[in-house]
This record gives sequence, C-alpha cells and structure tokens, in this order.
Amino acid sequence: MLISDSPKVKVNMIPSSCLRESDQVRLTCVYESNPAPSVIIWTHNDVIIHRDFEFYIHNISRREDGVYQCKVKNAIGYGVDEIKLRIQYAPEVHVELLPNSSLLCNATGFPNNYTFSNWEHMSIDRHSFRLINTETNLLKFDFNDDDDNPIYTFDGLYVCKVSNGIPDEHNITMQRGFKDIYFPGKPYCIPKTTSTEIRERTEPVTITFIVYSRTPLNYTWQKGRFQLKGSSKYEYQKKQTSTPVKIHGVLVNLTTLTVGLLIYKLTDTDFDTVYTVYLSNKHGNSSCSKDLLEGTVPDKPSNLTVKPLLVSFEVT
Repeated sequence: MLISDSPKVKVNMIPSSCLRESDQVRLTCVYESNPAPSVIIWTHNDVIIHRDFEFYIHNISRREDGVYQCKVKNAIGYGVDEIKLRIQYAPEVHVELLPNSSLLCNATGFPNNYTFSNWEHMSIDRHSFRLINTETNLLKFDFNDDDDNPIYTFDGLYVCKVSNGIPDEHNITMQRGFKDIYFPGKPYCIPKTTSTEIRERTEPVTITFIVYSRTPLNYTWQKGRFQLKGSSKYEYQKKQTSTPVKIHGVLVNLTTLTVGLLIYKLTDTDFDTVYTVYLSNKHGNSSCSKDLLEGTVPDKPSNLTVKPLLVSFEVT
C-alpha cells in the first residue's frame, strides 16, 4: 500500500569533486512522491532557472557559484533539497596605493589561501629595476631624504604576484597585478652636490640646475645673502627637459626642469660668490647652490718647442 505524502528530495551533482572554471557539471533532482509531483523548480541563489528534474551547466564559471535548490511539489505538499557549488578560479589581482604610501596587493579567487611572491619594481617601459624581498600582500617604503635615494628612485611600475594553486584559462598559475606609482616629494636637484662654475667676464653667464618635481614648481634666486629679481641684469629661465639617470642600475630618461639664471654685464661683484636657487612645491622645499669663479684663457704662446722623447713629447 502506497502512503501519500509530500515529496522526499535529494540533489546530486556529477562530478561531486571540486569544480574549476570551464568544467561541466550535471545536477539531478532525485525524489519520491505519492501522488506524482505537479511542479519541479530549480533555483540558483533564489532565482528560478529550470523546471525539470535534471540539467547541465557547460563551461562553468564563477558566476555559477552559489546555492542550487530543487523544490518538488505534489497535492499534499512539497520537498526541498539544495547543494552549494564552489567554483575554484585563479585570483584576480589589483594593486592599491594606501594613504600612508604603502602598496596593498588585493587578490580575489577561490580558494583564498594565497601565496605571494616577491614584488617587482619596473620602469614604465617594463624594464626591471629590482626584486623586493618581501613575500606579503603589503609593501612598505622607507623614504630617506638623502642624496642616494631621491624620491624618483621609488617611482615606476610595481608588480604583485599571487597564486592560489589554480591555473587560469592560459594554464598560468602565478597571477599578476600592477600599478604605476609616482610618489609625492619635494623638488630635487640632479646632481644634489654643490658645484663650481668657472666663466670669463667677457660674455653673459647662465647658471643652471636640473630639477625633478612631479608637481608645479616655484623658485627664487639668491646671490650670497641677497635675493635676485628679474631685471636688465638678471633673467630667470625655465624649460622642460629629459635627463638620463640611473635607477637601481638601469638607465632611464627622467622628465625634469632646467632652471637657469642669466647674468648680464658681469663685474667683480658677480664672481667669487655663491648663487642659490630656492625651490618649492606643495610637498616641501629644497635648494641648490653653485660657486661662480672667474676664469681666463691663457695667452697664446709666442714660441712653441716640441721635443720628442722615448715614448712621448715634451712641449715648452
């Protein structure tokens, strides 16, 4: 004697092992029902997707992740069973610049047990500067205000490498995320050290400095202790230039400004003194200095004697 009752339902999945993107899966709704069912409904995350006891998902993706429920209804009542699909997929990787100037490597994949490789620092045109020995998702910087590590040596492309053991559609296990970074900093002179300019009095002199600044630059000139203003004697000059520099041993062209002071009508007071340009942007201040000395071209000799020696010449 058959007993009338609401349906008893069991959801089966084939294969029952872990699923990866592009796999195929079959879901079957097995039920016992007396009287016979009048309705069979499949839902995915509470959205109706199918109305039969079995269906396939081809080329499965992470969008199919979630809860699948089969609901069977007869004249007496209904029965329900469900199964949760977790689709394994390689992580998507994004690099984020934090307010404290650290870099965070965000990875989203399943499973979420990530392995991080060394960060890589590259130039914008993809030449490798260095591998940074830290295998975490957080990269911190130590910005020392010194001549050996100017702020531009930290600029460039930062690459984070992550794996959760699941290959992507190209069968690559280690995934990458990257971000172009330009760190804020005060102006910097290239080179930083004080230098000497030796010129004759017979012609105007231009004192120049090559300056790196990522933000708009303001500057003033000073001769000794006195500030100079543009006049018929002093002319301020500025133009954008490209300067080759080495960053971690790699030669790159850096976008810079050449700041100049053109001096006319030279006199004794213009020489044997220090000229300083004071630089500022919204991140700070700095200065560059140069000594201006007077030089002369030696007189042309009236008598020139060349005496051959064993391996050289002697000129008197």
